[in-house]
Amino acid sequence: MSPQPGTDGRPGPVVLYLAGVSWDAVQGTDHRLAEHLRHRLTVVWVDPPTPVTAPVRQLGRRLARRVAQTRYPQARPGDPPAVGVTRPGLHRLDDGLWRLHTVVPPGPTRPVLSRLSDRVWHDAVRRLGRRFPGRRFVLFASRPDVDFRRLPFGRRVLHVTDDFVAGAGILGVDPDRTGRALDVALGHADEVLAVTPELATTLAARLAHLHRPDVGVRLLPNGCDPRPATGATRAASAAAGPVAGVVGQLNDRLDLDLLEAVADAGHRLLLVGPRGRLSPEKARRLDVLVARPTVEWTGAVAHSELPGHLARLRLGLTPYTRSDFNRASDPLKTLEYLAHGLPVVSADLPAARRLDPRVVEVAAGTAQFAAAVSRRLGSPPDPGLASACLTEASRHSWAVRADELAAVLLSQTLPPASAPPAAPATPAQERP
Repeated sequence: MSPQPGTDGRPGPVVLYLAGVSWDAVQGTDHRLAEHLRHRLTVVWVDPPTPVTAPVRQLGRRLARRVAQTRYPQARPGDPPAVGVTRPGLHRLDDGLWRLHTVVPPGPTRPVLSRLSDRVWHDAVRRLGRRFPGRRFVLFASRPDVDFRRLPFGRRVLHVTDDFVAGAGILGVDPDRTGRALDVALGHADEVLAVTPELATTLAARLAHLHRPDVGVRLLPNGCDPRPATGATRAASAAAGPVAGVVGQLNDRLDLDLLEAVADAGHRLLLVGPRGRLSPEKARRLDVLVARPTVEWTGAVAHSELPGHLARLRLGLTPYTRSDFNRASDPLKTLEYLAHGLPVVSADLPAARRLDPRVVEVAAGTAQFAAAVSRRLGSPPDPGLASACLTEASRHSWAVRADELAAVLLSQTLPPASAPPAAPATPAQERP
């Protein structure tokens, strides 16, 4: 007999993971956490609202059909996993992992349409709760603009992965609007998680300003997936020779002084990742840097291709400026290097100083950064050092982070409740 809708045999609450990006986006913190958390709890990944691309004259007919599909999700526990699904509705991605994809009218940032888009998305999430009758719910939001007031069921946990207000310029968003949205989320969260102590301090200050000093801010740093080197990757690294590299977006977070100093010292550089938001001056300097014969830039690559590029490196670099945004961050790239057995030279950031100094060398200035790279690349490969990198990475694995998160989500969870409040009529149901 097929399982009843909404039952999957897993204990504990259903985690509605209100993600800041679509499941199809470049995989980062949210994806890794969800992938590991699904082994412990039932996880429903909720995409942000996705605008339809149909012409406006076809909007009514298409929106009505797609909203109906969202209202009555096709998937049921026990269905085979859906691969590459982008149609609206609830889809099973893997054991314990589901995805809700909701489409909204085009132009969701426009004043009138934004209200309609928000309504469609929030209604879809409320209806989703009914697919798991009798289960507890936890709303776990990693997007700073979530409005918990419109999702009045389950425990509400806000996971803040960056100082979005300090980084508004880099992220291309309005700092005042971002701050107001963050305050709304903080004002109605039952618990708040932050990736670094520096960010936790900032959030605690905002909570105090909102007269919510009783809401605790816990730490949930970033993680990684340790990958011991194989014979093939060791051979690839030996064949490539002493190469230092940067993996990730090339944007205004980078301190190009550091990379230029490394290139000036004659070292080979491999840059892996897309070009992001850059000031005109930094864009010009980056063009000059990647044109050097000792510098290779791959552009954007698939996540599955990263291990092959990392295998070519002898040393990973985290060359960030000491901005407030970077000082509050927990760079994924540093942990990713360690997870592949690579030592790291990092700019002087608090997150780097919390890692084992044997495998993460912190450089306080441009000259020191270049000297550290020269010293590391000038040393012969050391299997013991690679082992130490993996040991440090294992302390910060996504499996460890998922255990920590599960403990938070299981603590003080609200008791089972009836179905979430009925969603208002959707635009397709309203009478003209």
